[in-house]
Amino acid sequence: MKSEIKKAVISVASLGTRVLPATKAISKELLPIYNRPLIHHVIDEAVQAGIEEIIFVTRSGKEAIQDHFEANFDCGSKKGFIGANIAFAKKDSSMARYMKEILK
Repeated sequence: MKSEIKKAVISVASLGTRVLPATKAISKELLPIYNRPLIHHVIDEAVQAGIEEIIFVTRSGKEAIQDHFEANFDCGSKKGFIGANIAFAKKDSSMARYMKEILK
């Protein structure tokens, strides 16, 4: 039975300091696990759970994640990545404000 929850908000805004030195050159979300970026495994699980829209919350300096998806997948389409629509939101100083905007 699939869940009624259709949106997932995934924070990819942290620096990954606990995984240093591996994250010196690449975001932790893009670190390869079984020859695929970690974030791809997360998306696979979300889609299998019935998620149709995934919103990544990023911050300044984390453009590599958005660049990765824009370069490799059609993020603008309705089902841009294996059955999920992907969007990005920049983290604001007010957590309540951006969560309210994302979850409309």
